[in-house]
Amino acid sequence: MGLLRQALWLIVLTMANTMVIAQSTRNCFPIWQGFSQTWGYPQRMQAFGDWIIHAPEQDSCILESYHMAACDKADDIARFTQYYATVHTETIQSLEAFNCITLEGKEGELLRDSIELTIDWPSPIARDANLEAILNGFELYVRGGVQADNLQRLDLEIAGVSQDPEAQQVHVKLQMAIQFSCGSGDCEPLNQVVEYIITPHVLMLEGQGFRSTRATYGSGRSWEKHDTTALPPMARVALLGDAHYQAATVGIRGIHIQLDRAHGMLAWDSRVLPLTYQDGLLMTGVGIAYRQNDSDMYEAYRKVNRGRHKLPAKCALKPKPGSMIWEMDVVMLQFEAAKIEPGSRSGKIEWVKDQKQMDGAARSAVEIK
Repeated sequence: MGLLRQALWLIVLTMANTMVIAQSTRNCFPIWQGFSQTWGYPQRMQAFGDWIIHAPEQDSCILESYHMAACDKADDIARFTQYYATVHTETIQSLEAFNCITLEGKEGELLRDSIELTIDWPSPIARDANLEAILNGFELYVRGGVQADNLQRLDLEIAGVSQDPEAQQVHVKLQMAIQFSCGSGDCEPLNQVVEYIITPHVLMLEGQGFRSTRATYGSGRSWEKHDTTALPPMARVALLGDAHYQAATVGIRGIHIQLDRAHGMLAWDSRVLPLTYQDGLLMTGVGIAYRQNDSDMYEAYRKVNRGRHKLPAKCALKPKPGSMIWEMDVVMLQFEAAKIEPGSRSGKIEWVKDQKQMDGAARSAVEIK
């Protein structure tokens, strides 16, 4: 299949006009640990996302790393870094799944949905086996023909995971919510429609060779009209588990951001990184931030893009004071017998206004061997 997803999938389920696809992996699986991204200029969110999967047709440990970024105000360059870990183990069964959900309504409305994935597990499930589900990323993009808007709120979380050994099934509950509004002078006054497609990517783990410990961390900040406040450094937090387990890493179960109003996005950071692990204690870095503007961005944008395309007028940038609240649901995963390899990938997407986001121009995709 490679980067075009043309492989044989293990399970295909159809639910309420939505396709759910789950794929078996062997001996290794990726754990998404978030990402950071910057634009040169605050942008409306036409397409935005980051995810990682195991290459479906591969028996060996080959991963596929994706990032998505598109805007509709002006040409720009999205620079990003993705963080992940690769776990090699013979004692755990893993499955990956994704699901496309359409959220539509009016500007300013909080649009919510909740779904449950029911997946036939490929092998018998022991009643005392451990079970966990985490996010392996997400995709968020405007439905074709609909105006992109500025973000005010995004919630995406795995709200529950359970197993039915008799039916040999795993149930994963997903909850999501978005709130968007244009909020700028160049908005189309008669276009008040919000319609985004959100695709959570989920990794499910089952077996007796691991243990999970969950926690939630959050932060907030405010800024003046011209944002000169330094973004908060990565916080160090401690996750305490069972000292019996010899290896550990960390994943994400939920991302929550709420802004005081709709703002364009200049910079985003949502990542968790394992720092040290000893005797069941995992020290973890948590980075969560959102930036709408900074005092030097216009001149920096002009310097990078002079001669490439028509630049927006400086008066078109109308920064506003604001505030944000972040929360991230994280999970420590401890393993009895596993090799864990940390990884990251940095790249850029050079976006030209009015390109079609789904023709591949909005995505950066790389195989990792």
